[in-house]
Amino acid sequence: MITPEGQNDKDLEASFRDAANIRLTPEERSSLRRAILAFAASHPVRARDKERQERQGSPYLIFTLIARPMPIALAGLLIVFTGGVSLAAEGALPGELLYPVKVSVNEELRAALTVSSDAKIAWEARRAERRLEEAETLASRGDFPAEARAVVEANFEAHADRIRGRIEEFEARGEVHAAAELSSNFEASLRAHERILDKLTEVRAAAGADIEALRAKVKSKGDAAAEARQTAEARISGRAAASVHAEEVQPTQSQAPSPTSRAAAERRFEAAEAKLGEVRALLSRLRQEFGADIATRAEARLADAEKLLAEARAKLKAGAADESFILSQRAAREVQEAKLFLRARQVLSIDVNGNDGMSVEPEDDSDEFDESVDDEGDGDDGASADVHTSFMQRIETGRGELTLRYEDGAVTLKGVLGRPNPCVNWRVGVKTNGDPASEIEFAVEDENAGAICIQILGTPQSVSASARAAPNTRYRVRLAGETVFEGAIVRD
Repeated sequence: MITPEGQNDKDLEASFRDAANIRLTPEERSSLRRAILAFAASHPVRARDKERQERQGSPYLIFTLIARPMPIALAGLLIVFTGGVSLAAEGALPGELLYPVKVSVNEELRAALTVSSDAKIAWEARRAERRLEEAETLASRGDFPAEARAVVEANFEAHADRIRGRIEEFEARGEVHAAAELSSNFEASLRAHERILDKLTEVRAAAGADIEALRAKVKSKGDAAAEARQTAEARISGRAAASVHAEEVQPTQSQAPSPTSRAAAERRFEAAEAKLGEVRALLSRLRQEFGADIATRAEARLADAEKLLAEARAKLKAGAADESFILSQRAAREVQEAKLFLRARQVLSIDVNGNDGMSVEPEDDSDEFDESVDDEGDGDDGASADVHTSFMQRIETGRGELTLRYEDGAVTLKGVLGRPNPCVNWRVGVKTNGDPASEIEFAVEDENAGAICIQILGTPQSVSASARAAPNTRYRVRLAGETVFEGAIVRD
């Protein structure tokens, strides 16, 4: 089958529907059955060693096919000959008879029929997400056996590694906007699924052990995606900073963005705006099913995304394409996470907590924390030794993104910052007022400030610092003398 250039997902789905409607006549089915039986009779199964005999006893043996995708022509013929079986397999879960058809036939066929490289990697990301959705569904039912877990984890990791490889290809070719966009999309998906898995552990205690290994993999891949995005965005921000510095030295130099930067910013803005419209439509259509509380929190999150897009539009009109791009990135992550939390409510019947990342920020930080801090006061780190506590604050700066993450009695500031020239060397100083501290200041400064240096762009630099803290500790983060964040971390 030859796919026409420019075929989109709707065309592909229509092709699947058409194929499902094709049926063999009774005579054709009978003839095909006789041919198969004749072949089987003339090609008996040979005796194999003990290992194979043992493996044949496992219902999961068929999942070894996943590592061996069948030829595309054979996959296409199976879709035609089996009629609705292929579509029925779309709802299959690990351990069910049709699951190999879903993974090794349907998904491989769609991958082969996807034309553009962008669409191919987007489908790879969607496949990783499908594996997580399968795990969440099984865990929510309390039916996630070890063999099924192994299948899901192996396939998720394979998809994630292919995405990481593509990000590295973009980075090697200097396509920083493409690397940033792919990393951002994958990060948003993984962060949301990490939170969903956390919630499943909370509301279904028996699921905790079943999904812990997968949750660790999701967190690790999410951290890697976030770091890749921050590195790419720091390069973008650093390039913008270097351009501004060059303008100060040479006032006649044009500040017009490059065509590549502007095209990337416009595309990112349009994609985020389209995604926002899609999720708004979903929320409007299913508002009663979601319930008033969840709908209100989702609307608040979408409103935040809309504000970010308004800023992105203004930056684009002002010629600040790279700043517009990064704002659109943030908006897209907000919308994607909101969409996945709504799905969790619809499919898994869970609200990813009253403060599930779709929450409206409280007007008074102290009220938010009063419910979670030990009644004993500030004599210890404020967290029970038996309870895992983790929440994060993102901090956008003009030089890259920083994150403050509190986890079980400690806080870590980390991120990747752009350097307008190679002499810049970021260092983080920490000031506290106790152990654990009620107030902490992180000061990120260039220890070579004032040095005379060649004015070319330096490579982005990772920064990190940690301190003991309590859940209600207040923070001040300064970057190059400017306060970029002040307050407590708003709990997710």
